[in-house]
Amino acid sequence: MSLSIYTPYIPDQLEGATIALPIAIFGVPTSDSLSVEVFDEGNGTLRSETSYLVYGNNSSVLFFTGTSLQVNTVFSHLFDTLNHPGHDFVIIEVTDNNSHTNYFRELDLMVAAPLVINQVASHQTINAGIATAITGLSVSGGSDYGVEVSLNDSRGNLSIVNPGITIYNNNSHNLDFFGSISQVNAALSQLYDTSSVTGTDVVQIQVFDDMSEQFASSNILVTTQALQTTATLTSSSASISHGQPITLTATESNGGNGAPTPTGTVIFFDGSSQIGTGTLHNGVATLTTSSLAVGMNAITAQYAGDSIDLPNTSSATNITVTPAAPTHQPSLGLNMHRLSTLVTPQLISLLLIIQRAPLDWWVFKFTTVHFSIDAISINKGI
Repeated sequence: MSLSIYTPYIPDQLEGATIALPIAIFGVPTSDSLSVEVFDEGNGTLRSETSYLVYGNNSSVLFFTGTSLQVNTVFSHLFDTLNHPGHDFVIIEVTDNNSHTNYFRELDLMVAAPLVINQVASHQTINAGIATAITGLSVSGGSDYGVEVSLNDSRGNLSIVNPGITIYNNNSHNLDFFGSISQVNAALSQLYDTSSVTGTDVVQIQVFDDMSEQFASSNILVTTQALQTTATLTSSSASISHGQPITLTATESNGGNGAPTPTGTVIFFDGSSQIGTGTLHNGVATLTTSSLAVGMNAITAQYAGDSIDLPNTSSATNITVTPAAPTHQPSLGLNMHRLSTLVTPQLISLLLIIQRAPLDWWVFKFTTVHFSIDAISINKGI
């Protein structure tokens, strides 16, 4: 018969765990003398729960001699404490003292660090309508084989730019992918969330390590805030005559950066008096009016806001309105009869009647064939 060393399959273990090493010797008579050396090449700590036959033990190497039955008794009480993640190799060397034959077997133990989800902040703020990075999120620990990651946001739209790994479930609200710790962290560094609904919701991350069968989960509160907006008001002219039309243009902006253009209604005011409204199209609302009063008019535009954009009021734009030019001549009525019977230098009075005269200044000069009359001025029909 030939000696054989049995080493069973041992699944991935967590760092710091102490596990049994159920090694066994087969194929030799139970009375044969065997010398055994068990050596831990990794960072494990070997120990036997029995001092039976063990004559050497410095935590990384065990020596003992006995029959195969005795050797198997020692193996049944052999343990290894796994101190560091990675591969931990345990080498078993058995010498048959009767035949002076050496036998070797290597046991590869995969040690996984505790699976941890790291996050710099448990509460983050993003701007509505803009893809914003979820920062400071990473995974550590686990086995070298890799971990599965599942991300969920029931309200926002999650995305990863240049993930470097295959995302096998991507429906905006859910992202699922698999990779090594370094690949996973590279993908998480490119994680973005976009929400068009203001308020606070939860982004959930779940990580599972198949080899070490570890599971970890964590939540990040994400508050979506409305966007600050600015308004620019312009007019088609800075000065018009009374009654002439003028076009007012209000342009609303939320800074862009990928956010939708502001929508909704703009109300135009002359001082505190509303003069009309306009609907935003591509961020622009217009109003054409001919009702501005004579004088200086301070025009402003007030934006009511929408689901993701905050209200605002523009700076005032001053528009000067001057009186309109007259469109007709006044009609005069003058009673001149009996002037021919007057003798110079008799003082006479003339009655001037102005009909439909506009309210501004008029200057009149009266003359006759025989004498002249001083010019008079009339203000506002008087």
